[in-house]
Amino acid sequence: MIGKLTGQPEAVEMFRAWGYPVWFVYVTGVLEFSGAVLSLIPRTRFFGAGLLALVMLGAIGSHVVNADFGGMFPLAIVFLVVAGGVALA
Repeated sequence: MIGKLTGQPEAVEMFRAWGYPVWFVYVTGVLEFSGAVLSLIPRTRFFGAGLLALVMLGAIGSHVVNADFGGMFPLAIVFLVVAGGVALA
């Protein structure tokens, strides 16, 4: 998340390699940060976890479409499961 918010070269290069514009790195970082903050507040926990789950579905989809099953792919699946669990709790 921090790497996307600050435009770390690794994050920018990954998005660029997948064909996304550079600004999408920042949008993704803001969505991840917003979801994390909303998940910490009891009244908005469901919405925050739902937002994070949607972002993780997008991440998993990007990995699958680009046949990139190493690196962050397994972690995205774990985050999706955790976010789904938090949303349902």
